[in-house]
Formats: sequence, structure tokens, C-alpha cells
Amino acid sequence: MKLTAGPKKAALEHLRKKIEMSTERIRVAKLKEEEARKALEAATKVVKEEEEIKQKLCEDLNQLVQESSSSQFSRLEELKRRLEALNPSRASMSSPHDAIPLGPASNSHLTKQMGETSSKSQMGKINSLMLREKEEESNLAGQGQDLM
Repeated sequence: MKLTAGPKKAALEHLRKKIEMSTERIRVAKLKEEEARKALEAATKVVKEEEEIKQKLCEDLNQLVQESSSSQFSRLEELKRRLEALNPSRASMSSPHDAIPLGPASNSHLTKQMGETSSKSQMGKINSLMLREKEEESNLAGQGQDLM
């Protein structure tokens, strides 16, 4: 198919305009790509910062839990000692599982054991020891009044 000069010139002009529009679309797409890349970098930075904040909060929480656990274990041991002093016959009945070594050398043992046992069971144990202590104290007070 042969084109005369007029239609050939119009076809060339039409293709030139299509190429220019395509070039413009590519330029716009590259701009959008650059904006998206910058947005991705900013979002990645925000995610990293938030993860660092979360990690710090987790470390703080873990430290507080360990401090609380240590004080709970210290209180538990104190209650056990007081209970044993009030009722020495019960000291021989306590299970070996109840004996938890305390001190600076066993701190890692406490942390590991805290991870294995639930907080509720520890609080239950502490509460039951406190109740036993109160019962023993009231029994001793009652016995003291009977002697008078």
C-alpha cells in the first residue's frame, strides 16, 4: 500500500504524537516510582524505629517482671522460713519442689523458672502460705491464751 505525501505526513505526525504521549506516560510513571520508593524508605524507617521502641519496651517489661519475681520469691522464702519457725513439724512435710534456691548465684535459675511457671500459680502459692501463716499465728495466740 502506497501512501501519498499528504496521508504519509499525517501518519508520521500521528506516530510522533503517540511516541510523545508514551514518553510522557513513562516520565510520569518514573516520577510515581521515585515517590513510591521514597515513601517505602520512609515507611521502612518508621517500622524500624517502632520495632526499636517495642524492643526497648519489652526489655523494660522483662526487667520489671524479673525484679517483681525476685521480690516475690524472696517474700515466699521469708514466709516459708516463718512458717517453719512456727511449725517445725511441717518443715519436714514440704516438698523438694517448694525449695527454690535464692541468692546472686541462682538468679539465672530464677529467671528460667519464672519463664516456665505461671504468675497465677506463684501468687496462689504465696497466698496459701500467707493464709497458713495467719492460721498458725492465730493457733499460737489461742494456745497462749489457753495457758493463762
